[in-house]
Amino acid sequence: MKIPKIIFASILMAASISLCSIVQAQTSPADPPPPVKVKAIPAQVVPGATVLTGWQRYQFGIEPAFSVILPSAPTTSDEPVAGMASATLHMYASTTGTAVYVAARLEQLGGNIEKRSDADRQTFFERFVDGFAKGFQESMKQQNLPYELKLLDAQKVTIAGRDGYQQELSVGEFRGRANLVFAGTGAFCLVSIWHPKTPTGDTDAFFNSLQLTGVAK
Repeated sequence: MKIPKIIFASILMAASISLCSIVQAQTSPADPPPPVKVKAIPAQVVPGATVLTGWQRYQFGIEPAFSVILPSAPTTSDEPVAGMASATLHMYASTTGTAVYVAARLEQLGGNIEKRSDADRQTFFERFVDGFAKGFQESMKQQNLPYELKLLDAQKVTIAGRDGYQQELSVGEFRGRANLVFAGTGAFCLVSIWHPKTPTGDTDAFFNSLQLTGVAK
């Protein structure tokens, strides 16, 4: 079973809404400033990188930057986060037909999140996954597809040499995983939703491919 285009679009919307909502939850300004135009961070192919057959490594932005491997040129989204003066969300997504791969960068979240407590960082991450999963669940429901949602416990993991979080989920027959790592006042996120027919090596390679450059340890 392939992922219908309408569900692919819903996944992107769910990720966007989820990421925006967790950022807004960090602060409650009395009079939020109007959104400003966000400068896009383009996707650039990294020449000569060793990847899966048909995949390429894409780098997003100048340093500090991040890169991942994707099966096709990504659909991009760059937008301000409502309610915060400077927070921005950059998303990059591509699909193989049976899986969707999303890489996201959050900037200027307000304060150094790495210096917050473990509980605060884990709450941030869990809100992200919960919102994303429920958004995807709703898109499945609207398509009259099995939509029972199961979320496993979040786990601490090492991502690109830094402390981060990982959580797995399922919605109907689809499986999913989300990774997030903090870096100063920002965060880097990887999300994938896939059908069981998707080669396991594809999803593992995607999550293992995250590289950060110009980001202090």
